[in-house]
Amino acid sequence: MLDVSCLKPKNIREGLKAGMTIADFCKKYQCNEQEFEERLRQLYRYNGGGIQAIFWELRSNEKKRKKKKDEVPKSESTNGASVKETCAKRLESLKNAKETQQRKIAQINTEYSELLSEQLGNIKALRKLKRDIEKLLGKFRVMNAEAMDLIVHITEIASRIEQNVAKRRKEEAVLEEISEKIQELAKITLYVYDSGEIVLDDGTPIPEPGEVAIKAMREKLESSNKEEYENLRITEAKLLTKLLIFASSQTAEVEVLCDSEGLKKAFDAFY
Repeated sequence: MLDVSCLKPKNIREGLKAGMTIADFCKKYQCNEQEFEERLRQLYRYNGGGIQAIFWELRSNEKKRKKKKDEVPKSESTNGASVKETCAKRLESLKNAKETQQRKIAQINTEYSELLSEQLGNIKALRKLKRDIEKLLGKFRVMNAEAMDLIVHITEIASRIEQNVAKRRKEEAVLEEISEKIQELAKITLYVYDSGEIVLDDGTPIPEPGEVAIKAMREKLESSNKEEYENLRITEAKLLTKLLIFASSQTAEVEVLCDSEGLKKAFDAFY
């Protein structure tokens, strides 16, 4: 069921063309004249002239309908028409043409009012969009400036990182070189010759241990029952005793270089 809220400008134009009156609209859309007029003011609130044109056309439709009801059929006479009747008919025809033309103009005005109302809404929406675009452009300009600053800062930091990596590699190389030198200095190499002589890197013989130290080390070796010691010759056992006494008195690492594989194994086993 239709009600007055269903009434649209298109329905009004079509109804006016069909000759509808206020009563017809009220009947079709289930409302009274006051509700109908309020609906028209809602639809054409931006153009008062449009409402006036609609009311004029509604009254014109009512007059036409009333005139048709009041007309009394007359028999046509083919002869003796007076000049007065001819003029009256012509005048009536002109009046009808005038009303028809006024109705067309009223319809054009109604359509104009609707188009103007729609155009005003479009212009209002466009202005709002322009304001929103300006705000977004302002935000974009600020964000773009911040992005450019960040790019410059990132480039600077990347350059500094690259310099830092190169510097670190250089310092690490120096550190490695120093460590190697420290290791070389901290390590003592003993050279054992077939003659029984034991010397350092610079050719200096190691000091001869005392009898007490020799006796204590020998007892320790004999009590160990290790195969590496038991397989040594007497001369190699004496050399091993001297090597271990010297190595035990040093804080640095001691390395033994000799031709005897058995002596080397025995030293590594007890050292």
